[in-house]
Amino acid sequence: MLRDFGYSEVGRAEFLQLQQAHDFEPFQIQCKTDGHVLLERFLARAGNAERHVCHRDLEFVERNKERMLQGDHTPLALGGQVVEIDTTTPRSFDYADVLQHVRLALLRTLNR
Repeated sequence: MLRDFGYSEVGRAEFLQLQQAHDFEPFQIQCKTDGHVLLERFLARAGNAERHVCHRDLEFVERNKERMLQGDHTPLALGGQVVEIDTTTPRSFDYADVLQHVRLALLRTLNR
């Protein structure tokens, strides 16, 4: 699931409904970065001609700039495993380590 700022309770409620219907253990990858890097990336994406205008990115930045500059947001309160990675630079985390966490979570699911 990709989560946007301000929608944590909506996202949480949707996932809890899915969990009741399909009995799964949540697994979240929590991406963190320096707030200024996050804002810079977001604005670069907003200025991309391939980005659909319906996203209203600049309006989003106006409403959420201060939260974006914090660069660190709480994972959804779902239970299950949360893997935190620092995405400030491409070298600030180990892809193989993240993949290993995902594989282990999938194995646990298969062995339930």
